[in-house]
Amino acid sequence: GSYKTEAVKLTILDAKGTEFSISEIDVLGITGDNVDFRSDDTGAPAIGILKDDYVYKDGDGTGKIPAGSKVFIGSYKGNPAYNVVMLYDQDGNIVGGTKKEENGEESLNAHQMIFAELPPAGDIQNVSDGTWVYWIEPDETIDMSKLKKVRAELYRVDDALTNEGQRLVSDSYFKEVPTVLPSTTIK
Repeated sequence: GSYKTEAVKLTILDAKGTEFSISEIDVLGITGDNVDFRSDDTGAPAIGILKDDYVYKDGDGTGKIPAGSKVFIGSYKGNPAYNVVMLYDQDGNIVGGTKKEENGEESLNAHQMIFAELPPAGDIQNVSDGTWVYWIEPDETIDMSKLKKVRAELYRVDDALTNEGQRLVSDSYFKEVPTVLPSTTIK
């Protein structure tokens, strides 16, 4: 559905007599989409080094996240067929960065996957508590020493194959990245 809005009110608390500026304001609307990080058993964000290969079903075949990958694990609410997760560091850079391919196009040094349970009817609908995994494989020589904080952004696309119509629908708060990444498993 569509929504008609005639005004948006912005309230800055305790700002009387204070100057402030706004560099960006996004009105996301009622999307229902949400993104955050999952926590480990200690309450810390689920960020670590994958202990064992994680094998998953991918269409008709299987794939794997190799042991030794740097993994970031979170939750989302949305439609997994049309959602994409991206991670950004404290300086606004994509976590993992990009590289130039032989054909001249840029690609990510990271991978992301969104998980959802397949309903009996076979048609994936909106998910209220799904899981996403963003990972950097061990053979990607990425300098992680500058990564102090990380936040997730969730995008909705019109075409899952081309990412056409990509728009931001949710983002998370920054999470501290552990100095030493703990050993992590995916269940």
